[in-house]
Amino acid sequence: VARMDHHCRWLANCVSQQNLKFFLNFVFYFSCLNLDYIGEQVTKLCRCLAIGTTHDNHCPDDNTAAFLVQFGFQMATILVSFFIAVFCVCLLCAQLSLIRQNRTYMDNLQRRPSNFDIEMSLHLKVKNNESLIEFQKATFYDRLVEVFGDRNLLWWFVPVYRLEPGSTRVERELISSIT
Repeated sequence: VARMDHHCRWLANCVSQQNLKFFLNFVFYFSCLNLDYIGEQVTKLCRCLAIGTTHDNHCPDDNTAAFLVQFGFQMATILVSFFIAVFCVCLLCAQLSLIRQNRTYMDNLQRRPSNFDIEMSLHLKVKNNESLIEFQKATFYDRLVEVFGDRNLLWWFVPVYRLEPGSTRVERELISSIT
């Protein structure tokens, strides 16, 4: 697997160079979904707790056991969603940090030297590997473009690759594997 990052148990698939964009999209959208759910549940809970709004369709009519059960359930789901959202945001930040360093999770786990150090030593021996060294000197934005496959930021959030020949390395490899 080219530039394998890790095996994701949620997706039951290895995350690597070919599907890192989709993994990052999944984590980003799942974080947004959890944060949206938390917002909706907190709003609903505040409406139920506000004085004079007990006749809302979503709230029990009085302070009975039904109200306490609903309150407990809402608090539990808010708490679970909060922890899931925090985990996903941390995972997303960790992945972006690895992209910035041009490393994978497996590189860090196995305490491999950075790809830049390895390729610089190879370059000194071979002297004809300029494109590889220039890629290593790329900016964080250039590395994100390499992962997401497009310079247009809006396409980063769409979970498909635009198949335009020659735009990035990942797309060139996908196109060459199709044809």
